[in-house]
Amino acid sequence: MKELATANGLARYRDQVLALDPEKAQDAILDHPQAADLVRLIPEQDFLVLVHEIGPEDAVPLLNLASPEQWEYLVDMEAWRGGLVSLAETSRWLELLFSADPARAVLWFVSEQTQLLELWLFNVVSIHLADEHDDLSGLGEGAFTLDGTLYARVRDEAESMTRHRDLLPLVRGFLDEMAAQDFLKYQSCLLESAGLIAAETQEEAFRLRNVRLAEKGFPPFEEAVGIYEYSKPGNIPRSRSKNPPASEASRMATGLIPEAGPFSDALALVDSGAQTLRLQAEFAALCNRLIVADRVAVHSRQDLAPVVEKACGYVGMGLLETAALTGESPQAILQGHLLTDLFRVGYGLVLKLKFDAANWRAKAWFTQKGLPLSFWGEQWLGVLGGILLQKPKRYDAYKNGKLYGEFANKQEIIKAQETLARIMAFDAFLSLLSIPQTWLSLPSLSYKNLVLTLWARELLKAPSQTAPLEIQQAQKFFRLLWEKGNKPRRVSLEAKKAFLDFLASASGQDHARILQSIGQSLEELFLELEAEYGGISLKNLDARYLPHLCLNTNG
Repeated sequence: MKELATANGLARYRDQVLALDPEKAQDAILDHPQAADLVRLIPEQDFLVLVHEIGPEDAVPLLNLASPEQWEYLVDMEAWRGGLVSLAETSRWLELLFSADPARAVLWFVSEQTQLLELWLFNVVSIHLADEHDDLSGLGEGAFTLDGTLYARVRDEAESMTRHRDLLPLVRGFLDEMAAQDFLKYQSCLLESAGLIAAETQEEAFRLRNVRLAEKGFPPFEEAVGIYEYSKPGNIPRSRSKNPPASEASRMATGLIPEAGPFSDALALVDSGAQTLRLQAEFAALCNRLIVADRVAVHSRQDLAPVVEKACGYVGMGLLETAALTGESPQAILQGHLLTDLFRVGYGLVLKLKFDAANWRAKAWFTQKGLPLSFWGEQWLGVLGGILLQKPKRYDAYKNGKLYGEFANKQEIIKAQETLARIMAFDAFLSLLSIPQTWLSLPSLSYKNLVLTLWARELLKAPSQTAPLEIQQAQKFFRLLWEKGNKPRRVSLEAKKAFLDFLASASGQDHARILQSIGQSLEELFLELEAEYGGISLKNLDARYLPHLCLNTNG
């Protein structure tokens, strides 16, 4: 019982330490009387994040205390880029681990990362097997030997492949330590690396690396992307593993779960401690799968936070969709279904939106006319473009520093769906108009300047139906558009009615039907005109800065 109490106390202290700033966390760990036990109690994913947040070169004391499993996870995650060994990162982490504990690092790489070590030596070191008759003057500066037979030299191109890292001290120190531990192993390792079939060795090393990561909850990419399979609420089976989690969940991932939201609210109502631990481990595994599927490099909590937010959002949507269908409480659904299944149900909402948009686009009027997505203007292009991405996104217009973000709830999906419906309605309306083909090849054409210029030509009784307007015509158009009075000017009711009359005549539809289908879009267009030009004097209108009309800018 005393040992259990000590372990529980250490685990609680570990959780407190991980909540600290990185530098303070390292000091708190190293000052603890059981520092080694404390470090090895940190989940492997969290250890990697902590090392990066501290700075790998500054975290060497923690690397010295880390377990072989933590080293293995760190090297497996850092030494590879896609299916290829990164010589720069392999060199960096080999040097860091060698600095942390030279003897242990050499023994570990030789026994546990043999193929990675041989690949590194193959690319970084040239080996020459000499006898007494050889002229060794051609080996070049920096060649060295420990036995008078095997000569090693850092390849000239190696430093450029490893970001100009000075490799000679590392290579010399590592080989010296290897020879001191086991001279025969040192000789065989150098000879095997010299005769290596690099492609085969790299393929096998990558396969073994993927097996190890899969055991830690990081499946291969081809399997991980299955998380985005479409699923309906009624199609997910009731399934809940009765086995305890294989390893402790990432404390950082579970610690980043928001305090409020459908998923966190349901999780807080789970009254079984064992079930909560299982759900936390399952959630961490879901995040790991998303990290692989989205090819996210997680080196800090800041990198991990969007992954956690995405997982919480779609699991929460899946919970609410399933609850609406079955009538069960969210916490009961949470305990009766896998989080991956609930995520797929939530993500299925945006996939359906994407399917609808893609199916419409294939037969839409603007597609048949060869017009680009930019025809729909900045806002609608952003929404439509986000929906049509391989993994649909919410258009943010850089409100949070990014052009696109993940859908956080169903309300955001419904909002995008409404915008899509408005685009589809406007496209259907444009298909009713008789538009000269020459108009559709005008530069910077949009649905806004198309309908406004068509109307302006009708209003001004302009003779040509193909050429853009001149700036004098644009000035006259705005004079007819505005109410009489002071600035900022407003579009007059007479002008709005005239526009509606024009659209009804051109489309063959009555006023009521036009207003029902595109009325909101037309009203927003008028508001946009007022905001953009209502405060500008007509004589100051410039054809270069008037995107709402098709104008001749060569005059």
